[in-house]
Amino acid sequence: MLIIMKKSIVINLLMLLMTVPLMTINAQDKKEKEIDLNEYLGARLYKVFETFGNPNDLFCSADGKNETIIDYGSFAFQIGHKTVTIVYFWNNFPGTVFGVSIGTSMDDLEKTYGKPSSIKKSKIDGTTIWVYNIVKTDRMFIVFFDKNGKIDRMQIEWIN
Repeated sequence: MLIIMKKSIVINLLMLLMTVPLMTINAQDKKEKEIDLNEYLGARLYKVFETFGNPNDLFCSADGKNETIIDYGSFAFQIGHKTVTIVYFWNNFPGTVFGVSIGTSMDDLEKTYGKPSSIKKSKIDGTTIWVYNIVKTDRMFIVFFDKNGKIDRMQIEWIN
């Protein structure tokens, strides 16, 4: 009986290990498709894992909110209380956010969306950050520029 139990445990572990690469491949396929990541702000954690699978990395947020960031390579989700509180779009994000892509200039962004609700300077490197309060929603669209005035990364988060 003990030998049968050990064999079944080994078989179950092998089957689990065989499915892990499939989950990663499926998650990669879903990352390549056009998915409106804006819709995941406020989503429960299980929905993120259900859609995107296992993340590339996990780390603690640096904003003092005691939240976790789950990173999928070109985008990430900040999670607080099992809910997405921020959606990040890193500098290698291939898509658009509200029609804006990485590398867009300040001038082009202003021509399209007008002046931002507020302008800040990064405490780390002094680069410019534009914040747009999205009208009739409880969200902010935050755009980070590099030293050349091109969009380096973006994020969408709840207005506090």
